[in-house]
Amino acid sequence: MSRRLEPAAEKKPSVSKPTSIPTVDLPNATELNNSYNQPL
Repeated sequence: MSRRLEPAAEKKPSVSKPTSIPTVDLPNATELNNSYNQPL
């Protein structure tokens, strides 16, 4: 799980760009969105 956090941190900026998010990142982006919704 630690290894997944490493690439996720680098993809965080990419999440801001919808064009950079491929279908494979969709599941990962969903988890990131949940984290962003919590603080919101």
